[in-house]
Amino acid sequence: MPAWINQRLELAGLTLTETEYAQKPTDWHSHECPHLTLITRGEIQAGTRRAIWECPADTLLFHNRQEPHYSRKPASATRGFQVGISLPWSRNFELSWESLPDSARLTHPGLKLLFYHIYKEARQADDASGLAIEALLIDLLATMRGVAVEAAGARPAWVARADEILRDEFAQPPSLRALSTELNLHWAHLSREFPRYFPSRKNTPSIAVS
Repeated sequence: MPAWINQRLELAGLTLTETEYAQKPTDWHSHECPHLTLITRGEIQAGTRRAIWECPADTLLFHNRQEPHYSRKPASATRGFQVGISLPWSRNFELSWESLPDSARLTHPGLKLLFYHIYKEARQADDASGLAIEALLIDLLATMRGVAVEAAGARPAWVARADEILRDEFAQPPSLRALSTELNLHWAHLSREFPRYFPSRKNTPSIAVS
Protein backbone atom coordinates (compact mmCIF):
# COMPACT_ATOMS: atom_id res chain seq x y z
CA MET A 1 0.00 0.00 0.00
CA PRO A 2 1.11 3.66 -0.31
CA ALA A 3 3.80 4.67 2.13
CA TRP A 4 2.18 7.89 3.29
CA ILE A 5 -0.63 10.28 2.50
CA ASN A 6 0.08 13.83 1.33
CA GLN A 7 -3.55 14.88 1.24
CA ARG A 8 -6.80 13.22 2.24
CA LEU A 9 -10.29 14.56 1.69
CA GLU A 10 -13.36 12.79 3.07
CA LEU A 11 -16.70 13.62 1.49
CA ALA A 12 -20.06 11.94 2.00
CA GLY A 13 -19.20 8.48 0.69
CA LEU A 14 -16.07 9.49 -1.26
CA THR A 15 -12.44 9.29 -0.16
CA LEU A 16 -9.90 11.33 -2.12
CA THR A 17 -6.21 10.82 -1.41
CA GLU A 18 -2.94 11.91 -2.94
CA THR A 19 -0.23 9.38 -2.13
CA GLU A 20 3.44 8.72 -2.69
CA TYR A 21 4.04 5.05 -3.39
CA ALA A 22 6.54 3.02 -1.39
CA GLN A 23 9.52 1.37 -3.07
CA LYS A 24 8.24 -2.03 -1.99
CA PRO A 25 5.92 -3.59 -4.59
CA THR A 26 2.23 -3.74 -3.75
CA ASP A 27 1.19 -7.40 -3.80
CA TRP A 28 -2.13 -8.71 -5.09
CA HIS A 29 -5.02 -7.01 -3.30
CA SER A 30 -8.52 -5.70 -3.91
CA HIS A 31 -10.78 -2.98 -2.54
CA GLU A 32 -14.32 -3.26 -1.29
CA CYS A 33 -15.16 -0.06 -3.16
CA PRO A 34 -14.47 0.92 -6.80
CA HIS A 35 -11.71 3.47 -7.27
CA LEU A 36 -9.94 5.55 -9.89
CA THR A 37 -6.23 6.38 -9.82
CA LEU A 38 -4.37 9.07 -11.73
CA ILE A 39 -0.57 8.76 -11.84
CA THR A 40 0.56 12.34 -11.26
CA ARG A 41 4.32 11.77 -11.08
CA GLY A 42 6.72 8.97 -12.00
CA GLU A 43 5.43 5.64 -13.27
CA ILE A 44 4.15 2.26 -12.16
CA GLN A 45 3.45 -1.12 -13.69
CA ALA A 46 -0.14 -2.11 -12.94
CA GLY A 47 -1.22 -5.73 -13.21
CA THR A 48 -4.63 -7.43 -13.17
CA ARG A 49 -5.76 -10.98 -13.82
CA ARG A 50 -5.91 -10.27 -17.57
CA ALA A 51 -3.42 -7.53 -18.39
CA ILE A 52 -0.27 -5.68 -17.40
CA TRP A 53 0.02 -1.96 -18.14
CA GLU A 54 3.04 0.33 -18.09
CA CYS A 55 1.65 3.51 -16.53
CA PRO A 56 3.65 6.76 -16.78
CA ALA A 57 2.42 10.06 -15.39
CA ASP A 58 -0.98 11.09 -16.82
CA THR A 59 -2.27 7.48 -16.79
CA LEU A 60 -5.81 7.05 -15.44
CA LEU A 61 -6.81 3.62 -14.10
CA PHE A 62 -10.12 2.20 -12.94
CA HIS A 63 -10.54 -0.85 -10.69
CA ASN A 64 -13.99 -2.12 -9.91
CA ARG A 65 -14.95 -3.41 -6.47
CA GLN A 66 -13.18 -6.58 -5.30
CA GLU A 67 -11.07 -6.72 -8.48
CA PRO A 68 -7.58 -8.15 -7.71
CA HIS A 69 -4.62 -6.07 -8.91
CA TYR A 70 -1.03 -5.21 -8.00
CA SER A 71 1.56 -2.53 -8.77
CA ARG A 72 5.32 -2.29 -9.22
CA LYS A 73 7.41 0.88 -9.47
CA PRO A 74 11.00 1.91 -10.28
CA ALA A 75 13.27 3.71 -7.83
CA SER A 76 12.08 7.18 -8.86
CA ALA A 77 9.42 8.95 -6.81
CA THR A 78 5.88 8.13 -7.87
CA ARG A 79 2.66 9.81 -6.84
CA GLY A 80 -0.96 9.01 -7.51
CA PHE A 81 -4.32 10.63 -6.84
CA GLN A 82 -7.15 8.23 -5.94
CA VAL A 83 -10.90 8.52 -5.60
CA GLY A 84 -12.56 5.71 -3.66
CA ILE A 85 -16.32 5.40 -4.15
CA SER A 86 -18.38 3.81 -1.37
CA LEU A 87 -21.34 1.58 -2.12
CA PRO A 88 -23.78 3.79 -0.17
CA TRP A 89 -22.72 6.74 -2.36
CA SER A 90 -23.32 4.60 -5.44
CA ARG A 91 -26.79 3.58 -4.26
CA ASN A 92 -27.65 7.18 -3.44
CA PHE A 93 -27.11 8.09 -7.08
CA GLU A 94 -28.50 4.77 -8.39
CA LEU A 95 -25.19 3.76 -9.96
CA SER A 96 -24.59 0.19 -11.06
CA TRP A 97 -21.03 -1.15 -11.27
CA GLU A 98 -21.93 -4.33 -13.16
CA SER A 99 -21.98 -2.44 -16.47
CA LEU A 100 -18.40 -1.21 -16.02
CA PRO A 101 -15.22 -3.28 -16.63
CA ASP A 102 -13.38 -5.11 -13.86
CA SER A 103 -10.31 -2.98 -14.55
CA ALA A 104 -9.48 -0.49 -17.28
CA ARG A 105 -6.96 2.07 -18.41
CA LEU A 106 -9.01 5.13 -19.33
CA THR A 107 -7.51 6.90 -22.34
CA HIS A 108 -10.50 8.87 -23.61
CA PRO A 109 -9.63 12.61 -23.42
CA GLY A 110 -13.05 13.51 -22.02
CA LEU A 111 -12.67 11.10 -19.11
CA LYS A 112 -9.21 12.34 -18.26
CA LEU A 113 -10.31 15.97 -18.41
CA LEU A 114 -13.16 15.30 -15.98
CA PHE A 115 -10.81 13.53 -13.58
CA TYR A 116 -8.29 16.37 -13.75
CA HIS A 117 -11.10 18.73 -12.75
CA ILE A 118 -11.83 16.45 -9.77
CA TYR A 119 -8.13 16.56 -8.86
CA LYS A 120 -8.14 20.37 -9.04
CA GLU A 121 -11.22 20.62 -6.84
CA ALA A 122 -9.71 18.23 -4.28
CA ARG A 123 -6.52 20.26 -4.06
CA GLN A 124 -8.25 23.58 -3.54
CA ALA A 125 -10.92 22.03 -1.26
CA ASP A 126 -13.16 25.06 -0.68
CA ASP A 127 -16.80 25.13 0.43
CA ALA A 128 -18.08 24.38 -3.06
CA SER A 129 -15.65 21.55 -3.84
CA GLY A 130 -17.80 18.75 -2.45
CA LEU A 131 -20.74 19.41 -4.76
CA ALA A 132 -18.44 20.05 -7.71
CA ILE A 133 -16.58 16.77 -7.19
CA GLU A 134 -19.82 14.79 -6.95
CA ALA A 135 -21.15 16.34 -10.15
CA LEU A 136 -17.89 15.73 -12.01
CA LEU A 137 -17.68 12.12 -10.82
CA ILE A 138 -21.25 11.36 -11.84
CA ASP A 139 -20.52 12.85 -15.26
CA LEU A 140 -17.31 10.78 -15.54
CA LEU A 141 -19.03 7.51 -14.65
CA ALA A 142 -21.86 8.21 -17.07
CA THR A 143 -19.32 9.00 -19.79
CA MET A 144 -17.49 5.73 -19.09
CA ARG A 145 -20.62 3.85 -20.09
CA GLY A 146 -20.75 5.64 -23.43
CA VAL A 147 -17.14 5.46 -24.61
CA ALA A 148 -14.69 2.67 -25.31
CA VAL A 149 -12.21 1.97 -22.50
CA GLU A 150 -9.09 -0.17 -22.58
CA ALA A 151 -10.50 -2.94 -20.43
CA ALA A 152 -8.36 -5.64 -18.88
CA GLY A 153 -10.13 -8.21 -21.03
CA ALA A 154 -8.45 -6.77 -24.13
CA ARG A 155 -5.40 -8.51 -25.57
CA PRO A 156 -2.15 -6.95 -24.32
CA ALA A 157 0.09 -5.44 -26.98
CA TRP A 158 2.75 -8.13 -26.52
CA VAL A 159 0.38 -10.87 -27.76
CA ALA A 160 0.40 -9.65 -31.38
CA ARG A 161 4.19 -9.35 -31.33
CA ALA A 162 4.57 -12.84 -29.84
CA ASP A 163 2.31 -14.23 -32.55
CA GLU A 164 4.52 -12.64 -35.23
CA ILE A 165 7.68 -14.10 -33.69
CA LEU A 166 6.22 -17.58 -33.41
CA ARG A 167 4.99 -17.51 -36.99
CA ASP A 168 8.36 -16.29 -38.32
CA GLU A 169 10.29 -18.87 -36.32
CA PHE A 170 7.85 -21.75 -36.66
CA ALA A 171 10.54 -24.27 -37.63
CA GLN A 172 12.63 -23.52 -34.54
CA PRO A 173 10.51 -21.76 -31.89
CA PRO A 174 12.40 -19.60 -29.37
CA SER A 175 12.78 -20.59 -25.74
CA LEU A 176 10.70 -18.91 -23.07
CA ARG A 177 13.62 -16.77 -21.91
CA ALA A 178 14.48 -15.71 -25.45
CA LEU A 179 10.87 -14.83 -26.17
CA SER A 180 10.48 -12.91 -22.91
CA THR A 181 13.63 -10.91 -23.72
CA GLU A 182 12.30 -10.09 -27.18
CA LEU A 183 8.97 -8.97 -25.70
CA ASN A 184 10.55 -7.12 -22.76
CA LEU A 185 8.53 -9.19 -20.27
CA HIS A 186 9.56 -11.16 -17.21
CA TRP A 187 9.74 -14.85 -18.15
CA ALA A 188 7.60 -15.88 -15.14
CA HIS A 189 4.79 -13.57 -16.23
CA LEU A 190 5.07 -14.79 -19.83
CA SER A 191 4.96 -18.41 -18.68
CA ARG A 192 1.80 -17.75 -16.68
CA GLU A 193 0.01 -15.70 -19.33
CA PHE A 194 1.14 -17.52 -22.51
CA PRO A 195 -1.47 -20.35 -22.36
CA ARG A 196 -4.27 -17.78 -21.99
CA TYR A 197 -3.60 -16.36 -25.47
CA PHE A 198 -1.98 -19.37 -27.17
CA PRO A 199 -3.89 -22.37 -25.77
CA SER A 200 -2.91 -24.66 -28.66
CA ARG A 201 0.79 -24.07 -27.89
CA LYS A 202 0.77 -24.48 -24.13
CA ASN A 203 2.74 -27.75 -24.22
CA THR A 204 5.16 -26.94 -27.02
CA PRO A 205 8.94 -26.59 -26.53
CA SER A 206 8.61 -22.92 -27.60
CA ILE A 207 7.84 -21.91 -24.02
CA ALA A 208 10.37 -24.12 -22.31
CA VAL A 209 12.85 -22.28 -20.09
CA SER A 210 16.43 -22.46 -21.35
